[in-house]
Amino acid sequence: MASKKRYSPSTSSPKWIRCWGRRCVLPERCLAFPKEEGEAFFKAEEAAHTLLPLKGNVLISLNAEDRNEAAEIAGALSEDGFHIMATGHTCEAIQAAGIPCELVKKNFEGRPNAQDLITNGKIQLIINSPVGRTDVHDDSYLRKNAIKARIPYITTIAAAKAATEGIHNAIQNGPPTRSEERRVGKECRS
Repeated sequence: MASKKRYSPSTSSPKWIRCWGRRCVLPERCLAFPKEEGEAFFKAEEAAHTLLPLKGNVLISLNAEDRNEAAEIAGALSEDGFHIMATGHTCEAIQAAGIPCELVKKNFEGRPNAQDLITNGKIQLIINSPVGRTDVHDDSYLRKNAIKARIPYITTIAAAKAATEGIHNAIQNGPPTRSEERRVGKECRS
């Protein structure tokens, strides 16, 4: 299983190319070959210079379609020691499942709000499944502020589940270190 992450050179170190024998890795694509999906996601994020946190606060804001998955994601993160924060109906869904969750206001609901928490460095991970352009209130401020503050920002339920699994594995076993060379059993040559 491999996980591939595309990242922007503006958020990474200077352009680089690494070669292992005949295989070269270009700066805009990173491959990971761990044993499980979550570990692959964690390693791909790490290779793209987006480090998933192992502790702290998680902000969850899901659209109505994805809200039934909120309790599973929040529960897994809560068990790993994260403090869960969520907006409106997502917070209600998480609390209904018996998981402690703090209500956070969206920008249009007043202050203090999600943007204030991001700006003040009180959020370490954002899981947001946006509704799209049909919504009256746009959640793009979450994405923009997450990028500005260099906070990992996840927009799909599949990625959120993979991230929670990867974070759990990293907390239990330490961050994944298995390289492609070790996977195929070859030595690294410059």
